[in-house]
Formats: sequence, C-alpha cells, structure tokens
Amino acid sequence: MLKVFMTLCLVAALKGQANADAFIDAVVERHNYYRALHGVPAVTENAAITAFAQDFATYLDTNGLWHHNPNASANGYGENLSWMSNPAATGQDHVDNLYINEANFYAQQQYCGEEPNMSYFAYYGHYTQIVWESSLEIGVGKSSGYVVINYSPPGNYYNMFAENVPCPA
Repeated sequence: MLKVFMTLCLVAALKGQANADAFIDAVVERHNYYRALHGVPAVTENAAITAFAQDFATYLDTNGLWHHNPNASANGYGENLSWMSNPAATGQDHVDNLYINEANFYAQQQYCGEEPNMSYFAYYGHYTQIVWESSLEIGVGKSSGYVVINYSPPGNYYNMFAENVPCPA
C-alpha cells in the first residue's frame, strides 16, 4: 500500500512539474513572439532566475500581497508582475495581459523610437520590459494567479528607451 501511495505522489509531482514547465515555456514563447515583432533577440529561460521568481510568486500568494520584489534590482533583475483570477489562464494570457494595452498606449503617444514621458511609466512599463532589446534571459514563477517574471539584464532605464524599444515592424 505504501508503494502505491509513493508512486501516486511521484506521478502527481511529475505532472505538477510538467505543468509548470509548460507554463514557463508558454511565457517564453509569447515573449519571443512579441520580441520578434520588434526585431529584437529572443529571450531564454534561466533556471536560477526562475527559482528566484518562483520564490517571490509563492511569497506573494502565501501572504496575499501585491508588490514588486525589493531584492530584484539588487540581484540584477527587472520584473513584471501579473495576476489573473482565472485558474485556467495560460502563460500566453499573462504575457498578453502585460503587453497589449500598454503597447497601444505607447504607440498612441508616438513614443516609438523616442524617449517616452516617464510620468506615464505606469501605462507602458510592462510592455517596454517585455521587448527591451538588451534583456536576454527571463525567469518565471507562478503560484495560484500570481505570476512573477524576472529579466536579466533589466530594462526600463531612463534615456535608453529609444535604443532598446524599437518600433514593431
């Protein structure tokens, strides 16, 4: 009986890891879809950054909090946070949620190829981090509806938008 129980636990753990891996893959793929539209290099998933992001996603979920990780920049990471109440939300859904509305705002303000007005950063900062040309690695953490995406090197530096956020082709 113990052997059957242990086998079921192992199968459940493997299925959970497969689901986590599929979610991470979807986040990476969707980033790269949008990055290709802007003609910037693809990002790859980095396991150490993913572990960092996962720890913070679990912390946010466990404590019912919503704020950026104060240790992200100290560790050399940029960060996007996403939350969706729908448990069936995919990695693609989370990235689309961060990109679409903010990309439209950025375009409407005619910031493309220019330095944006930083007083409106809250309206475009997720979008610009997703397509920030010099960010080449990401890590993805998910706990319930909380998703943390960390970027290395980080983006969204003042006076560097014009060279790192090219217009979509």
